[in-house]
Amino acid sequence: MIAVTPYCLSDLLLRPNRVHCMVCYIDRFVSVVTVGLSLGILCSLSGCEQPEPEPAMPPEAGVPIPAEEKLAEGVMIHFEPGFSPINLAGLDLFSSEPTPEKPTWREDRGVIICTGKPKGYAQTSTSYDNFILKYDYRFEPSERHRKEGKLDYSNTGVLVYISGEDQIWPKSIEVQGKQMEMASIKSNGGIPDVEIEDNAEKRETARKPVGDWNSIEVESKEGVLTTRLNGEQICQNKPGEVKSGRIGFQAEGFEVHFRNIRIKETE
Repeated sequence: MIAVTPYCLSDLLLRPNRVHCMVCYIDRFVSVVTVGLSLGILCSLSGCEQPEPEPAMPPEAGVPIPAEEKLAEGVMIHFEPGFSPINLAGLDLFSSEPTPEKPTWREDRGVIICTGKPKGYAQTSTSYDNFILKYDYRFEPSERHRKEGKLDYSNTGVLVYISGEDQIWPKSIEVQGKQMEMASIKSNGGIPDVEIEDNAEKRETARKPVGDWNSIEVESKEGVLTTRLNGEQICQNKPGEVKSGRIGFQAEGFEVHFRNIRIKETE
């Protein structure tokens, strides 16, 4: 609101310029009031309302994530720089039985779950040569195997350098997932055996028991594979017959879970 300074009549008569200022102030004041009233009338006629301010959310509060969209414990949202995720939707499935009774593979809250039966593998459509592959996996303990004392026979693996025809098992090099041979390296599909340097003692100290998550890192460089188990180097091979190809995750008779599968191509 514009403040109007009061003047006495004698002062205004003696100083005519103040009369002019008074007129200007009063005219400006009337204009402001008129505009305000006009806007109020228009707003009332149109039915518009002033939006109420939304209450500010406390810093610790956020938009709740629907239960079905929440990730399982330990599933990473962000990976290391340069790494790309591999999920089940991006893999091609091959099975020893063309039409299995139940699905072998499924994904639940970021975890790829494999029943292990029938045998087969889920593979990339892309071929890789030089890369770093990282993933976590665990076996779901079988009560029967527990009673029989065979938990260490829980078996899976990751096939690298897959080439040729899909079969059980394809031409490839396998990074062992079998509990008792975890992170070892072997040949598959009839190719010549590869020479390896394997550290069994480190495997025993680094390996976690069946039911727990183990982290594997596979580095490929010109046909040489180096494996690390929970941060410890376990095995390395000398270059063999194959040096590039697709990557596959095995279904080999035991329920196994994979998470945080990611890959980085290197030079």
